Amino acid sequence: MDWEAAARRLATKTVVRAESRWYQPLATTPRHVFVPRWWTRATTGGEAVWELRDGASDPDAWQRDVYADSTLVTRVGPHHADHAQAGQPLTRSREGRSTLSSTLPSLVLMMYRAAFITDTSRLLVTCGSGYGTALACARLRAEQVTSADVDPYLVQAARKRLAEAGHHPRVEVCDLTGALPEGTYDRIISTVSVPTVPVSWARATATGLLMKPFTFQQGKDTWQAGTAPSLVHAYAPVDLGSSPGLADLVRGVRVATKGDPLTHIGDEWFHITLYRRAPSLPRRSPQPNGTP
Repeated sequence: MDWEAAARRLATKTVVRAESRWYQPLATTPRHVFVPRWWTRATTGGEAVWELRDGASDPDAWQRDVYADSTLVTRVGPHHADHAQAGQPLTRSREGRSTLSSTLPSLVLMMYRAAFITDTSRLLVTCGSGYGTALACARLRAEQVTSADVDPYLVQAARKRLAEAGHHPRVEVCDLTGALPEGTYDRIISTVSVPTVPVSWARATATGLLMKPFTFQQGKDTWQAGTAPSLVHAYAPVDLGSSPGLADLVRGVRVATKGDPLTHIGDEWFHITLYRRAPSLPRRSPQPNGTP
């Protein structure tokens, strides 16, 4: 497999400019190391199924699929592709749906760019296949990157595959909705959706931004607009027209932030900046003209 040439093509297509600081990470990271097996959608006998793909058995398909800018499903229900038996497709159903994937590189890159990562940033990222962690290590130094996942197998596999790619970041088993790996981070970047932003994320950040894609819900007891420097960046690919509750939240936050330039609502992407609750400060007595 000529993966180097394939990775360069992926980088050229995804990053566009070779002078970008993200070009070399994409051009030199062996994604196939992190996704040796994956599931694809297929139809067998009129039934919608998931079929297993094994890279070593079909190197051409491995290179074609892994170095395309696409998401690769690595687990269906509880069935991780690494442990699945060849020739035993899984039925696509409510129970047989994708529960883990290697996120398409362009979305990972979009999140990293939006997080304004600098040369000195300390990152906490979600682990998954380990590919996104490898990109971060290639952009920074491995000691600046911490990667976490709730699944011990994913952590073990990612740690091994990262080492094979020449990276040795801290990789830990951790439920990111609870206590985080010890440390202070400038950026927390999650490819895992959570219903509300956990308090532990705010406590662990220095002056950083939090990034999460997909669904977003304001934590009523945790967040308040307009009281501190921006802390949370969130992307959600949703149709606001069919999500009236989310649309109301967006309108409310835009009013509260008075048109913060980092708050933008597009037709397909909900991109919002929220604010961390600041400690209560003594209010100055109003002046006679009613101004504080």
